[in-house]
Amino acid sequence: MKSFFSISITSFLMLAYLGTQTISPVSKVSQVKQILTANPWKQVAFNVSPAIVMDEEFGYAVEDLYSMQDEEIQNQIIKFDNEGNYKIGSGESALNNDILFASRKVAPKDRERENEDTDLYEGEESPTVNIFETGQWQMRGENKLVLTADDGRMKEEVLTLKYTEYNKVVITFTQMIKGKEHTFTQILESQPFIDLGW
Repeated sequence: MKSFFSISITSFLMLAYLGTQTISPVSKVSQVKQILTANPWKQVAFNVSPAIVMDEEFGYAVEDLYSMQDEEIQNQIIKFDNEGNYKIGSGESALNNDILFASRKVAPKDRERENEDTDLYEGEESPTVNIFETGQWQMRGENKLVLTADDGRMKEEVLTLKYTEYNKVVITFTQMIKGKEHTFTQILESQPFIDLGW
């Protein structure tokens, strides 16, 4: 009976000790990284608040910027990898040099290959992907996504992740336009069935 009692006390003390130890769950930053790298992402909405006045004479203002974008820009995809690289690209119909994140001020890029002749050849057709931008990405804290383009056309861009789950990401950034601060919101949806071949 005495030995049973001492084992019970030992077990109780061990359980009490284990109860004070916390098993740390996967950090929020790690979760966000896993979500971003799981699948390619496509912009499905792009809004600004307050609305941007496009025509001061008629008072024409725009909140929905997505509907004003060309189809090629709407179809751009961004892919984040586990090594901290990203690519923005689209299918072969996309010839526009604009990029997914409209927060950036981009100098016009030389379009050296636009005027090159393309030869037709026989063979099997395979989908091609136009890459508009490559660069590095990283997280700062739980909600700051930092992008740095490889070609040096843009400075480091810090975007705020307002909402992140496995099939949807909401990104915001602010810009001053004519002395007034505007908040831009982009919604990206996961594209798990797209094989980019990247």
